Amino acid sequence: MPKRKSNDSDSDDYILRKIKKLERKLLKRKRKRSSSLSSVDSNQAVSLQEEPAIPLDDNILEMLGENPSKNKKFGPPIQAELAVRWEHIATTGLSKDIKKELLEKYFLPENCIKIGAPSLNPEVKAALSDTLVKKDKVIQTKQNQQAISISCISQALTKIFASETKDAEIIKLLIDGVRLLCDYQHTETMSRRSFVTSTIKKDIKDHLYATEIDNFLFGEKLAETLKSAKAISKSAAEMKTISQQKTANFSQAKFNQPRPLNGKPPLPLTRQPGAGRGSAPATHQPRRYQAHPPPPPPPTARHQPPQQAPPQRSRARTQTRR
Repeated sequence: MPKRKSNDSDSDDYILRKIKKLERKLLKRKRKRSSSLSSVDSNQAVSLQEEPAIPLDDNILEMLGENPSKNKKFGPPIQAELAVRWEHIATTGLSKDIKKELLEKYFLPENCIKIGAPSLNPEVKAALSDTLVKKDKVIQTKQNQQAISISCISQALTKIFASETKDAEIIKLLIDGVRLLCDYQHTETMSRRSFVTSTIKKDIKDHLYATEIDNFLFGEKLAETLKSAKAISKSAAEMKTISQQKTANFSQAKFNQPRPLNGKPPLPLTRQPGAGRGSAPATHQPRRYQAHPPPPPPPTARHQPPQQAPPQRSRARTQTRR
């Protein structure tokens, strides 16, 4: 038989009954969970009460060493409202709109421009890859925001100096903060120099590090520095070539120098007479040379005897032989 079709009112009542039934099941489960958690907490509390902490002797504490949690020092607490806001910004950051508003609201002081982020020199930028240029741009953006922070604190110090009442303790705190920020600005600039020059030749890198930091990362007079570096490297290469040629000529002349004619030849390896396979190896015997007397001097022209003509054969004798 086909199922009986129910009307809309019956279906609504059925769904409501199901919902109530499910709600009762959820309440039962929640009660069970809460009771189990409360029992666990009570058991833990009882165990903690039963096992109090036993104090250790001074000798054992000395062997364990200093407590590492006590080595970290903290300053005096700040105002509670400030602490909540600073921690929130440090962990989550500012929104883009608020950051843009703050950066556009404050500017660098006109007599202290070098606290800002130095720009990358066009000569160096042309020799870098796109990856290094983007990395340098990111650090430069952070430096610009830090420079605005230095400017804000400096303006506050300027107003304090202009007022009649000057609190030395407040002035000292602000000055120390600005000094640390300026030092961090210099550290970021040097790190930019380091990775920018990582792909540049060493002879040019040394000259780049010797430049002074101003509105540009390697100074405004970088073109002159590069020209002088090329001239120095060229002259150094020429000096190396001349010294190498002199060394080669000296070694060639030393090789072509004639040897003395009366040099002793190497002694030959001779075997002693009567030495066989089982006998001891022959030793080198130094050869003794006897000194020969010098030849007599040639006779002079005065005492030379007259030269005799060769004997001539008789003509008749030669004819008979023929």
